[in-house]
Amino acid sequence: MPQRCIIPGCFGEANRSVFRVPKNIDRRKEWLKAIRDVFPNLDVGENFYV
Repeated sequence: MPQRCIIPGCFGEANRSVFRVPKNIDRRKEWLKAIRDVFPNLDVGENFYV
């Protein structure tokens, strides 16, 4: 994980990044896929707010 959030709209929490994602499951999958396409080395993991 990066030391600070490099994606607009996410919140830093201690030393990990926490992402705000859409509540709609299909939109969330598209959102995460787009993030992984742009930042292939970024590990989004399960640390995000819905």
